[in-house]
Amino acid sequence: MNDYGFKPATLIGLIYEKGKLPASGDTYSPSSTNKGNHGTATTDDTIDWNVDDHNNVDMRLFYYKKSSDSWSN
Repeated sequence: MNDYGFKPATLIGLIYEKGKLPASGDTYSPSSTNKGNHGTATTDDTIDWNVDDHNNVDMRLFYYKKSSDSWSN
């Protein structure tokens, strides 16, 4: 997960973090507003890590609101 920007300490409690599911076709862009997440959802969701429903979600887009020191380069 560190290779994808998630520091090991960040993973603890991540299941409870809320975010906006990115729109289909959104791509991660660190310089873009909301990191490229156009967030079509009107409410915040959580990722269900126990099923395959969110396999196609780019987690960098979903968790873009986490503080910048939570991510590795």
